[in-house]
Amino acid sequence: KIIRFASMKRKVHTESEIVKAVQELEEENRKLKQMYAELALDNKILKDVIEKTLEPEVKKELVDEIVKEYNVSISRACKLMDIHRSYFYYTEKKDDRSVDDRLQRMPSA
Repeated sequence: KIIRFASMKRKVHTESEIVKAVQELEEENRKLKQMYAELALDNKILKDVIEKTLEPEVKKELVDEIVKEYNVSISRACKLMDIHRSYFYYTEKKDDRSVDDRLQRMPSA
């Protein structure tokens, strides 16, 4: 029998070669799974740090930088920074400058 392994780009002719090829693929798969597990843990750690240390406005600014620098979608960047996409688009409508001016003009006690 001739079995083709697309990833190996060669024909395997004997049963021992097939067994060896399968073992090599299993080892490669094990290494890839380990790499994925490590990256997933790194990702979780960084997300936890971001969640605990950054204010929402800072996250919003970082989303904008991520979108521009890495050319990813806003949705993806918001997910990375753990903010809702609608918050990214939200702009504050109130203007407190008049209140601030009046408070500063008040006499000190």
